[in-house]
Amino acid sequence: MEKMVESVGLTIHCMDGRMKEIPLEIWQVNIICQILGIIVRLPNLDDYEMASEDSVNERMEIYYNAIKSMAEREES
Repeated sequence: MEKMVESVGLTIHCMDGRMKEIPLEIWQVNIICQILGIIVRLPNLDDYEMASEDSVNERMEIYYNAIKSMAEREES
């Protein structure tokens, strides 16, 4: 991905017409894609898949439980 993609941004569109684009680094994009189950097949940017909301919620529960478990181990 790093050699083909120049930049990626998170764009926020407000109801009042304002817009803010936040530039992301490739490592941040990779994490977001893993969490949300997004797959973009390069070089064809129109070819992508996204996981369902239920699938993402299940994945987030696993992440949350893993982080909670790690924190509990660090405390003891």
